[in-house]
Amino acid sequence: MKSVVYTVEVYYPESRKDILHTFESSTPFMAIGQGDLLDPSEMSGTWSAIRLLQAVQVVHVLREKDEQIEHKAMVYTEESVHFEGPGEQSE
Repeated sequence: MKSVVYTVEVYYPESRKDILHTFESSTPFMAIGQGDLLDPSEMSGTWSAIRLLQAVQVVHVLREKDEQIEHKAMVYTEESVHFEGPGEQSE
C-alpha cells in the first residue's frame, strides 16, 4: 500500500507564487474552504502585521511520486481587516 502525504500551502495575500507557510502531515487536515478565516500569527515564525487571512480559493493537486501519493491543497488568500465574532455587530 502506498503511503500518503498531505500538504497545505498558504499563500501570501493576493499572491499566486509567494508561499507564507507550508504544512505537511501523514494524516489529512481539516477541510479549508473559500471564505474560511486563517490566523497567520503562528505561521511565519516572525511578527506579522496581517491579522487575519480569508481563503479566496483552494486548489487541490493529487499526484503519485516515488511510491507515494501526495494530496496538496494550495490556499490562496486575501487580507481580512474585519472580523465579527459571535454576538458582535458592525456599526
